[in-house]
Amino acid sequence: MTNNFVVITTGYTASGKSTAAKRIAEKTSADLYHSAVVRKDLGYKFTKEQAAEDFFLLTSNLRRGMDIEVYNKLSENCRKSLIKKHNVVLDAGFFFKWQRKLIYKNIIGLNTETFIVRIECPEEEIFKRILDRNKKFSDSELNETPSLKAYESSKKVFQNPEEDFNIYYQYPKIIKYNSHTKKISTNIPTESCNLIKIINALQ
Repeated sequence: MTNNFVVITTGYTASGKSTAAKRIAEKTSADLYHSAVVRKDLGYKFTKEQAAEDFFLLTSNLRRGMDIEVYNKLSENCRKSLIKKHNVVLDAGFFFKWQRKLIYKNIIGLNTETFIVRIECPEEEIFKRILDRNKKFSDSELNETPSLKAYESSKKVFQNPEEDFNIYYQYPKIIKYNSHTKKISTNIPTESCNLIKIINALQ
């Protein structure tokens, strides 16, 4: 019997995480949780001007309390879905190791296969997307960070998931996906049914 899976998306601001997460969730019938939606459900709402301010920079400690609440909620939602035997896709930055460890630890004992889908994109394409996001900020609840400063801050703080190691859980399986070229690569030496499903969803 195939285990359920969790997909943790990660990548720089405007790299294409939400689009990839939505595609995987739709094509695998997985439960999808967006950090942007969770943030708003917790009462954190920002105008375009506020989102472009320093509070939203990942190099700022001002947002630490909010991020702890958001990632704890994502972790809780993930566990609830897995208990129901649902697959899960988590759409969030997961820039920091502590954010990913919340997921690893909270799904212990659920016989779950964990994947990190690292979204990559050429910088010039990211710049175009941020400009477009700025113009269409109010069109989507996922358009939270329409600022080049937010992108630059994500580059500064990003902690490579390939360096994750948690003695309480399995080493995560990493899939790299370029949202611009559609190129896919993985560090997983052997194929699994879930891996095939995720790769097929991205193609």
